[in-house]
Amino acid sequence: MARWLFHPGANLPHRVFRAGFWGAALRISMQLLGTARILVLARLLDPKDFGVFGVALVSMGFLQAILHFGFGDALIQKKGDIVGYLNTTWVLQIVRGMALALVLILGAPFIAAFLNVPEATTLVQVMALALLLRGFRNSALVHFARDLELHKSFFLQLFQTLAEVVVGIVLAVIWRNAWALVLSVIAGEIVALVVSYIIHPYRPRLRFEWAKFKELYHFGLWLNLSSMVSAFTSQMDSLILGRLFGPVSLGSYQIANRLAFTVSRQLSPVIDLVSFPAYAKLQDEVPRLRRAYLLSLGMTSVFMFPVAVAIYVLAHDGIALIIGAKWMSAVAAVQLIALAGSFRVMSRVCNALLLGSGHPRFGSMVDIAVSVASLGLLYPFIHWWGVTGAAAVVLLGALAHFLPTLAFSFHVLRIGWWNLCPVLVVTLVLSASVGAPLLLGKVWLAPLNLLEFGLLVIAGGITYVASAAILWRVFNIGPLKSFEVLNDAKNSG
Repeated sequence: MARWLFHPGANLPHRVFRAGFWGAALRISMQLLGTARILVLARLLDPKDFGVFGVALVSMGFLQAILHFGFGDALIQKKGDIVGYLNTTWVLQIVRGMALALVLILGAPFIAAFLNVPEATTLVQVMALALLLRGFRNSALVHFARDLELHKSFFLQLFQTLAEVVVGIVLAVIWRNAWALVLSVIAGEIVALVVSYIIHPYRPRLRFEWAKFKELYHFGLWLNLSSMVSAFTSQMDSLILGRLFGPVSLGSYQIANRLAFTVSRQLSPVIDLVSFPAYAKLQDEVPRLRRAYLLSLGMTSVFMFPVAVAIYVLAHDGIALIIGAKWMSAVAAVQLIALAGSFRVMSRVCNALLLGSGHPRFGSMVDIAVSVASLGLLYPFIHWWGVTGAAAVVLLGALAHFLPTLAFSFHVLRIGWWNLCPVLVVTLVLSASVGAPLLLGKVWLAPLNLLEFGLLVIAGGITYVASAAILWRVFNIGPLKSFEVLNDAKNSG
């Protein structure tokens, strides 16, 4: 078992199955550590502290999305050896990091003034260091995603998250302000930079080749365009909310995003790192690609939507019991964003198929169209309903993105819509098996204490597993059947 986990298999099913294991292990570990960090910090700090820190996060996210070249995706999709491209990619990473850091330092006073949070100026400028450090990471890390060796990425992200957790909590206990959040991010970036050169022997050099840049840019062009437009949507909600309602509402919205997207944010990179390379390797074998895609779509659906239902039902009691009544304004936003997260992850499955099969343009066009439409809704929704209005736009945008990408992926693979029926049935059954006992337990035990809340969460997990087992044994469908198919593929080689 240990040999299988740490050494590449000889065939694609082995590699995908092993990559999926490490991807899940990585994300579960990060999930536990990250959630613990946010819950402890939310208990120690006020919504205003998170709002001030949110100004820095929004600024960073906006700039990074605008200058997202998509070269990593291009290298994953590219056939043949990619070593000759790594120096050029590294130079571009460094230039991008320097440019982003400079813009953030110079623009910090204007950003803080626009959001009426002058105390955020210095925090934003210090956060520029994180962007600079990220640019110097080893460009050869793309090999881990390309070769489905996620156990190596596991250690980098594990140590980075540990640094953020330890530094963030210690400084929050001592200082009780937003500086704990900022310095925890920088500590994580320093650790990630060092580890990136420990886990891969390649040492990039300052060499730039124009021909290789043009080749990579051609693939990444549409990804860059969609990222630029999506940035306005993904960050404008926070900008408008902060402008209209101040740092307290912005802080509540930041916490809602972090809690509600907890699962989807961890699962989405696994899909990118596992499904995209696997689809790229299968792009010339349509029948196998079709089977792999439907299996991935089904497994994602039957996991994400029951989780979203559980978050929706338990959000009110969970926030009140764990991080306190000062965060109750985030409840409705958490519920809506949890549902949006499920559709976003499903969209990632579709996008991974389109990228892996050489159709990046369609997904980018959908990104742009949905982003433009969402921008038109943001101001009125936030003006009328505040934090909840911003979350509603996120949900509508996620649904509007998922449906066309699903339709086009079915078109590319020539899949009939009837293939979705088993997935829909299983998803509804498992969602109901989780939601019904949680809702009944809430009504019966109200008001909940922390112990009862924990027991309800465990009960929801038990009913999910029991329902999945019944679907497998009686009807030969569901997530356990999918695992059986994966195991057969792994063993058959």
